[in-house]
Amino acid sequence: MGCLLDCEPGLSCELVKNYITPVNTCPSNYVGVILDEPSSTPYIGYVSDISRFVWNFLAEKTSISKENATSVCSQDCNNEGKACIRAETDGKGVCVVSTTRYVPAYSTRLKFESGSWIVLPPNNSDPMGLLDAVWTESNWNTIGLRVYTVQNASFDNVVLLGSIAITVLAYLAIVITRAFLTKALKRD
Repeated sequence: MGCLLDCEPGLSCELVKNYITPVNTCPSNYVGVILDEPSSTPYIGYVSDISRFVWNFLAEKTSISKENATSVCSQDCNNEGKACIRAETDGKGVCVVSTTRYVPAYSTRLKFESGSWIVLPPNNSDPMGLLDAVWTESNWNTIGLRVYTVQNASFDNVVLLGSIAITVLAYLAIVITRAFLTKALKRD
C-alpha cells in the first residue's frame, strides 16, 4: 500500500518496478482526463502509472498456470485470452493466460467521431442515458495551494470585547450628542 499511497517509497519500490517503468516516483491519486480516442490498447502516456501497475499485477495474479502459458511476447498477446504483462520493464514482456483487460470507462453520452468528441443529447427512451451525466473540468496549467493560518482563540475574544466596547462608546456618543444638541437648540 505504501507504494501506491505514499511518496516514500512510492512507485520506486521493487514491487512496482517488477511490472512497469513508472513515469513519476510519487503516485498520483488524481483520475485525470482522457485526451485521445478510445482504444483497447491505450497509449501509455495517457494511462496513469497506478492504472498500468494494477492492470499488470492483477493480470499476473489472476493468470491460469498452464504448460507453456508463460512465454516471451511481442507487443500483442490477445489470442487465446492471453495478456502481455511486464512489457515496459524489459521491452519483451511475458504472455499469460488471464481474463484481466484494461477497459477505459466512457460516458454513454460521448461519441468519438471524425477525430473529436461529441456530446449526445439525453435519450428519453434509454433509462441509463438519462442517468449518465457528462461532466468536464478545467484544463489547469498549474495547481496551487493556499494555506490560511488559524489565529488563537484569545485573539477572537479580544476582537469581540473590542467590538462591544466600540458599540457601547458609539451609543454613549450618540446619546450625549443628542442631549447637547437638544439643549442647544432649545436656548435659541
